Amino acid sequence: MAESFKLDSSHLPIIEEALKASAFDAAKSFDLGLLLGLSAHIPYERLKSQSLDKSSFQSLLLCYLILWLESGNATAEKLVQSLKCIDEDLAGENIEKLFHPASQLLMSYSDRLSHLRLSDDLVAEMKDLISTSNSNLLAGESLIEACVSIAEDHSKLKVLSDLFQNCDSYKLQVLGKDILKDYEQLSGSVLAKSSLFPNPKAELIVNPIEQSNNENGQPVEFDGPSIAKYEKSRKRPRGVAVIINNVEFEPGTGLENRASSDKDCENLGNLFKDYGYDLVEVKCTRNLKADEMKNKLTSLVPTLQNDHDSFICCILSHGTKDGVQGTDGVAVPIQKLTEIFDGNYCPALINKPKIFFFQFCRGDSTPVCVTLPPKDKPQEKMGFDGSQAPPRMMKLPHNADFLLSYSTSDGTMAMRGPTTGSPYIITLCDAIRKNPKRSIDEILLLVHNKVATGDWGEKYDYQQMPEMISTLRKKFFFK
Repeated sequence: MAESFKLDSSHLPIIEEALKASAFDAAKSFDLGLLLGLSAHIPYERLKSQSLDKSSFQSLLLCYLILWLESGNATAEKLVQSLKCIDEDLAGENIEKLFHPASQLLMSYSDRLSHLRLSDDLVAEMKDLISTSNSNLLAGESLIEACVSIAEDHSKLKVLSDLFQNCDSYKLQVLGKDILKDYEQLSGSVLAKSSLFPNPKAELIVNPIEQSNNENGQPVEFDGPSIAKYEKSRKRPRGVAVIINNVEFEPGTGLENRASSDKDCENLGNLFKDYGYDLVEVKCTRNLKADEMKNKLTSLVPTLQNDHDSFICCILSHGTKDGVQGTDGVAVPIQKLTEIFDGNYCPALINKPKIFFFQFCRGDSTPVCVTLPPKDKPQEKMGFDGSQAPPRMMKLPHNADFLLSYSTSDGTMAMRGPTTGSPYIITLCDAIRKNPKRSIDEILLLVHNKVATGDWGEKYDYQQMPEMISTLRKKFFFK
């Protein structure tokens, strides 16, 4: 096992930033303090019985962290394990990446870099490299994002070095050479160990292309190649997002209007614009009949460009087991809409993810629910099996690289509030914003669990189960 990274009070600001960036629930401060060994300092029962506001919890968290960091026994490994024990997995993962040797190397140069003048072009390239939109590079939240990005792919340090060495500034060139030298010293030893804290249940493998070792230093065998990632474009827009929002239905259809769907449309539009997509004018995709939906999507094909990295389509409407309904009440089979963008008809999107989100009923029955037995032991985190097709394969099935995410399972109804929008879209937007570093399949697992188990009010006496159908071959990330 890798040597534990010792912590002290000098690490407090960066830990605070990491917890903030991970949306840590400060109400769990009591439990975190107990796990960190501060029981002597925590009047647990008395404090827990009090009604504390958010600022009080944050003050307690700060107090506990200071006490622990000054104890002389603080390590990054202990903090990571404690966070994961209270189901703050994202915070734990970010702390682990923060103290990865590659991240520490980057932080060691952050102060030196802050005193150098950077051109606008260099800043733009650095933002793309470390996946941040923050203008204050390598400081605060941006530094956390950079460290996480570097820990996940430490070869970015070499790319960063190359960027600096290609600049006109002599000081930047020297900085680039120094980073490269340190990177090469680390890459043959510490970085090759993949993770700061080896864990048999760990979901993250840093740079899985390299050889990984187990706790005894022996090579770990894998069944086939590692899972690849879809390429992300540095250009903006990175692709097209279209939202078909059917709100007002023709009187003869017998279908109710969907007024709150405008809220879902607004949330989705803001989300995808924030992630660099060119949003098709919403007023042109509102209240479309069945044929108009097909025609609108078909008209988008010539506008899609080869340098786009993905395509997003959202359809909010009524529906039946046969498909999604236009405002004329006619149902269109989903296959008739998705095939518009397959490899036979849309070459610009070959080998690129085509993501569809559907909010509509798929029948008129409600899901049959079961009662969960009490938990006797902690559940293990879910793993994933599968492999990517060998890169030498030049031919692809015409329906490759699609993901269809339905708000509800086949044959069942989909919930939608009268004013707030639908639980599925609300949860989807929230999950994507809070988990930009997770792949779309992992995000949708979070969405499935939240929608299926959430309390959506007395109006709904059943639980809704979203469904995902995917032919994706690689990991897709929004950020």
